[in-house]
Amino acid sequence: MKMKKVRKAGWEKTATPEEIHLVDRVYEFAPLFGDMLFQKGAFTEWLGAKPSLDKKRRTWIYDMMGLPPQLSRFSYDYFRFKVLSDGDKSEMPYYCHGDQELCVRQEDLDNDSTILHELIHLHLSCFLELPQHFSDIYFWALYQHVKQRIPRLDEIITQHASNLAFEFPQEDCSHSLTFLLKSFDLDMRKGYRLGTVFAYGLEGLFGDYAYIPYQKN
Repeated sequence: MKMKKVRKAGWEKTATPEEIHLVDRVYEFAPLFGDMLFQKGAFTEWLGAKPSLDKKRRTWIYDMMGLPPQLSRFSYDYFRFKVLSDGDKSEMPYYCHGDQELCVRQEDLDNDSTILHELIHLHLSCFLELPQHFSDIYFWALYQHVKQRIPRLDEIITQHASNLAFEFPQEDCSHSLTFLLKSFDLDMRKGYRLGTVFAYGLEGLFGDYAYIPYQKN
């Protein structure tokens, strides 16, 4: 990820109202992705702690280790946000890693699940710049977290893993198992049916699977 801001001070003077609205929505959803940045208070926070033994007190001490800049200095200012006009009906929302650009249709500006879907792609792209172990430990923590609320989660994972291997061999696997699990986490946080964030127009894809809702604050 290019650690260079693409939206500098005053960018809103030349941005369209739709682009400003999209950026506002992205920042509105930012707290839902703290786990992907190993932020304090997220269920992945412990992954950024390095244990050491205090021999004198015979206790373990957990010191926060430095995270790579792609995580510690993460900002949505490093990305471009584009809104397709009403005339671009054939275009689908997308996130392009090479251009660091997230794009949605004008009709999707207030469609939370669409923006959340593309934000998963955006955040997962950061892991491409990091050593493999960051992806591995994030997947394991996310799996443990989601499994507590979806009793039959392993059935879904087995089904999706089979689809990736046999039905979509030419795809880049961007809708990976990690993507699937994070989409479920967002579904549960928003109170959606499982599958709503995962795939456009397929909200009932996992309709037979129940989950334990998050407690509302």
